[in-house]
Amino acid sequence: MRPIKLFTDSIADPSQTWIKEYDIGVVHAYVTIGEETLKDQAEITPEMMYKKVEEKGGYPRTAAPAPSDYSLAYAPYIEQGYNILHISISSLISSSYQNAVIAADDIPADRITVIDSKNLSAGASMLLIQAARAIQHGEPLARIVEDVKESIPHIHFDVVVNKMDYLHKGGRVSGLQNMLGSLLNIRPQLIVKDGMILASRKHRGKMDKAVGNILEKMVENISSIDAELVIIVQTMSTSNAESLRNGLMERASVKEVAIIDAGCVICSHTGPHALGVAYFVKPGCEVKEA
Repeated sequence: MRPIKLFTDSIADPSQTWIKEYDIGVVHAYVTIGEETLKDQAEITPEMMYKKVEEKGGYPRTAAPAPSDYSLAYAPYIEQGYNILHISISSLISSSYQNAVIAADDIPADRITVIDSKNLSAGASMLLIQAARAIQHGEPLARIVEDVKESIPHIHFDVVVNKMDYLHKGGRVSGLQNMLGSLLNIRPQLIVKDGMILASRKHRGKMDKAVGNILEKMVENISSIDAELVIIVQTMSTSNAESLRNGLMERASVKEVAIIDAGCVICSHTGPHALGVAYFVKPGCEVKEA
């Protein structure tokens, strides 16, 4: 049986700890500010990006890895006799999946599998860690692929944005909505559903209150949530992330709560001080708003 090399896109935001522990290959997306283009998480951090935006103005533009980026990443492992499993971010959000598939066309079909996670960031990382731990336990590739695909519809991923500025700059909300949101102190909540980013609800008040609302929702719905693993993703919102983690472990008895940092692609849309939480919903169950 061939060894398995696991890959993902940088937009899945895997932590450096996971990358090292599970030997995960990461293909990096690109961030352009002004005339400068850098690799997400490899050559630029969110803090660096926000500083450049303040200095140069404008809005960060992002681009998926090119097919050649995937080919270059895959080639050494194919030559070494590995099978490749690539868990991509949603094909409805980015061209990453399509570009990975293009690269895979040059590899024998039985040597590579590219899965559309229909998610991103912490949502995609839920599948990534599921696959990584299955590989570590020696499960066969066919079984891992089947299990991961079955898990895709059960991911729930909420994101709360602190300010609408970057959503406005990225064209996701109008100038009027942005102005009203600032005046009314509104924190928009987004959800990834069926591979797309959708508006979910609006929180009024400070960010910690919005995070508290998410905690209450999860506590009330804990019987429908798989409490083995919850992933929190944050962008310069460490205290809120730790508060949510502590609340989940104390009040909902979640076994493992991991905190990861959002990369520049995610941060270019959410802006600083955003927070998201991803988990699996048990089959046949649903999560209702608190």
